[in-house]
Amino acid sequence: MLTYKTIRNIFLTLSILVCGCEKDSGQNVFTIVTLNVTCPSVNAGIERVDVDNSLDGSFIRDLNTKQEYEIPTFQVGTATVRLRKGIYMISFDGKAVFSDGQRKKIRFSGYNSPMTSVTLLNDKETLNLELTVLK
Repeated sequence: MLTYKTIRNIFLTLSILVCGCEKDSGQNVFTIVTLNVTCPSVNAGIERVDVDNSLDGSFIRDLNTKQEYEIPTFQVGTATVRLRKGIYMISFDGKAVFSDGQRKKIRFSGYNSPMTSVTLLNDKETLNLELTVLK
């Protein structure tokens, strides 16, 4: 015969199993961000952008956690990064190689302060970043 203690343990085990097997709510805490860069001041397409992540001014920074993410290399004007959903500041300096062979130092500073930050809350986001050529 089952004792009270055994019945209680079976009940607790079953309740843990039932509660622990919660269905995925479909809410993802991460977003996949596609970064597209353009440089209107140069009449050629962008082949590659190498970001200098060692500079203090080059960052993707989560405003809530202050965590910084490395900016990937852009190939044919596009890069992809996985971030936690949130509000971000983005700024960077680097070197761009254009389709006509030109090499130039570039900067993006469009989201470089809390006032100009960007909100990334969807599972997939696309940002179009306009680069400035540095002299």
